[in-house]
Amino acid sequence: MNKIANFFEQWGPGSRWIVAVLAIGVIWVVAFVGVLGLRSLTVTAEAIMEQFGETLWAELSQEERTDRLDLIADRINRLDLDERTRLRQSRALEDLFEELNQEERIAFLEATLPQRMSQMMEALNEMLPEERRRIVDRALRSLRRASPEEISSELEEVHSRMIVEEGLKAYFEVATAETKLEVAPLIEHLQQRLQRVN
Repeated sequence: MNKIANFFEQWGPGSRWIVAVLAIGVIWVVAFVGVLGLRSLTVTAEAIMEQFGETLWAELSQEERTDRLDLIADRINRLDLDERTRLRQSRALEDLFEELNQEERIAFLEATLPQRMSQMMEALNEMLPEERRRIVDRALRSLRRASPEEISSELEEVHSRMIVEEGLKAYFEVATAETKLEVAPLIEHLQQRLQRVN
């Protein structure tokens, strides 16, 4: 402590202000660099789409494909609902699906569907069909408002009816990977609805 006091005593009163201003400047620079670093870590739909575009899937070994899919799935799971919607609307997921084999599609969907899927399935399965119908209808209305282009007549009529009648778990056991991809927007909105109920 004495060394610090002696250091400042050597300087005049005007010099102390310069040191204080410099110290504050250094703090601001460090904070600015930290904010830029955090922004670069933030995952966006655009960053994921860019990564899709840069990947030449046919040239990757199976191990490289698996590693790349795991990385992409991890990034998708960190997206908020708006960014997930933006990603789906870009059709980048459909382009990716065309590059994948059936096993990769299933693994990718299992990794990227809402993380609390099993809890949500159980909650829906415990409901009476009338309760499921209300939740599914609300989720469809929400999805229709948020992104109407993601609602197909098949999603509205067939898939939602089957989810209500059979429960989500039974439905997902027989659904194909392509169907699961199509139903993903509804699943995300169902999850939002169930979170509001609980």
